[in-house]
Amino acid sequence: MKTELVQSLLMDVRINGSSRIEKKKLMWLLGRANEGKNAWALLLDEWVEVGEKRDTLHGVEWGSYITLVGTSVECLDQSWAA
Repeated sequence: MKTELVQSLLMDVRINGSSRIEKKKLMWLLGRANEGKNAWALLLDEWVEVGEKRDTLHGVEWGSYITLVGTSVECLDQSWAA
């Protein structure tokens, strides 16, 4: 795993609220050939290492990209309707 690069990515998420990365690149950063249940666990472990709680990192996969979000995502129809 490229720990410094993974933590740099997660610090971007922490500072900016989200970050988008190509799935292939994220797997490379994690030292994985492809995604699997262990890949997400590794990412969550690093999220904890940068000082966050495991349940505050969320990921959305869209095509070949993954968007990491560092806060809970509220349903837009509820928040925009207010």
